Amino acid sequence: MANDRNADWSAVFGAVLHQMPSGVVIAEAPSGKILLSNERARQIRRCPLPRGIGLGEYGAYDDKFRGFRPDGQAYRPEEWPLARSIRTGEVIVDEEIFAIRGDGSSGVLVVNSSPVYDEKGRIMVAVTVFYDITERRRAEDRVRALNEELEERVIERTVQLEEKSIILDTALGNLAEGVLLVNLRHQVLFANPAARTMLSIEDKSMPMRLADLQGRLEGWGDFKLSRAVARCAKEREDIQTIVHSRDSFMRLDMKHIPQFEAGRGGVLVVIEDLSAERKLEANQQRFLANAAHELKTPLTTIMGAADLLLTGGELTEVQHQLLQHISEEADRMQRLSETLLALARTGWDFREPEMQAGRLEAVRKAVERMQPLAERMGVTLLFEDRGGHACVDPEWLEQAFLTLVSNALKFSNTGGRVWVAVDGSTITITDEGSGIKEAHLPHVFERFYRGESGSGGFGLGLPLCKELIERMGGNISIYAREGVGTVATIKLREA
Repeated sequence: MANDRNADWSAVFGAVLHQMPSGVVIAEAPSGKILLSNERARQIRRCPLPRGIGLGEYGAYDDKFRGFRPDGQAYRPEEWPLARSIRTGEVIVDEEIFAIRGDGSSGVLVVNSSPVYDEKGRIMVAVTVFYDITERRRAEDRVRALNEELEERVIERTVQLEEKSIILDTALGNLAEGVLLVNLRHQVLFANPAARTMLSIEDKSMPMRLADLQGRLEGWGDFKLSRAVARCAKEREDIQTIVHSRDSFMRLDMKHIPQFEAGRGGVLVVIEDLSAERKLEANQQRFLANAAHELKTPLTTIMGAADLLLTGGELTEVQHQLLQHISEEADRMQRLSETLLALARTGWDFREPEMQAGRLEAVRKAVERMQPLAERMGVTLLFEDRGGHACVDPEWLEQAFLTLVSNALKFSNTGGRVWVAVDGSTITITDEGSGIKEAHLPHVFERFYRGESGSGGFGLGLPLCKELIERMGGNISIYAREGVGTVATIKLREA
C-alpha cells in the first residue's frame, strides 16, 4: 500500500515538474549524476543535458552549452550554480548567465540553485531552477534604447526651445514697438521693454490688471484699451486703430490668440509710436503749403500785369504773343500751386466721413486740378467718365484720388500716359510707369514702407488712401508689373 502511494506521488510530482514554465534539474551529491530534469530544461538549453556537472568524478559539461558572466568571463565546470550547490552547499539566488545554447543562439538565463540535506546534515541532492529571460531582456533593451532616444529628443527639443526663447526674448527686447500679452481675465502677463517704457510699467508689477494700466495711457483721450481687448477676444477678430493727441500718434494692432493659456485664449497688443514720423509728415506738408503760398502772390501779380498790358494799349503782334504766353504760363503755374496746396492738405483726418450720394464730380475736378502738373511732367492725363455714382465723402475721395494720380504721374516716364476711368462706383487709375516688384506688392499699404522707389517720400500716401477709402465703406487694390505699369482700383459704396 505504501509503495503504491509513493508511486502515485511520484507520478504527480513528475507531472507538475514537466508542466512548469521554468527548467528544473535535480542532481545527486556528490557524483553530480542528473536524477531528474523536465522538458523545459532541454528546451531552454536547446541541447541534451550532460551526464555530470563537475570535474573528474562530477563529470563534465559538453561544448554545446556555454555560459558567461556579465563581465564576459566564461563559466568553468565547477563554477556553474548546480556544481557549487553540490560541492559547497551554496544557495544561489537569481544569478544571471549569458548563454550560448546548443543551436548556437544566445540567451539570458536567471538561475536559482539550492542543496537538499539528509537527516545527518549531508548534501543529498541539489536542485536548480532556471528561467529564460532572453525576450524580456531584449524588450528591456528596446525600452532602454527608446528611453535613451526619447531622452535625447527631449534634451534636443529643450535646447531648441531655449534657443527659440532666447531669440524671441532678444527680438522682443529690441523691438521699437511695444508688445503686450493679455489673458481673458484682463491681466497683462507680458510687456516687452518698449511697452514698459511707453506705458511706465515697472518690471515687478507683472502680472497687472488692464484696468490699472488705463491710468498710465496719457494722451490716449477717451480710448479704452480694456474695451478694445475685450472686443477682440469676444469677436475673435483682429483690430487696428489709431490713437492720437496733440503730441502723440499711436497705432494699435490687436490679435486674438486662441492657443494661449491652454486654449482659453488671449490677445496680443502691438503698440507703434509714430509721433516722430507724424511730425516729419507734418513738416513736409507745411513746406509744400508754404511753397504754394509763396508762389501764389507773385503769380497773381504777374497775371494781373500781363492782363493789364494785353488790354491797355496798342501792341505789336510779337508783344501780344509774348504777353499772352506770360499770362498762360502764369495761369498754369497758379493751378500748379493750387494742386501743391491741395496735396499738402492731404493728411490723416480723424473726423467721421460726411457721406453724400451722387455723381463723382470730385474725381473730374481732381483730374482738372492735376492737369497742369501732368503737363509740366510731360505726361498725358486722360479721363473717361462712364457714369460714376457712389456714396462718398467728396473731400476724402479727392484727397485719396489726388495721392493716387500724383503717384501715377511721379512714376511715369516723359511721354507716358495715365488713364482715369469712372464706371458706376468703381474708379481705376492706370499708368505706363515703372510698376512695382512682385515682392513689394504685399507691403504697399504698410505705413512708411517705401520699397526701392527712392522717391524721397515717407511711404504714407497709399496707406492714407486705404484708410480714407475703407472708412467710407469702400476698398482699394493695386495690381502692378515691374517695367509695365500699375493699376489702382477703388470700389466705393454704391449710391
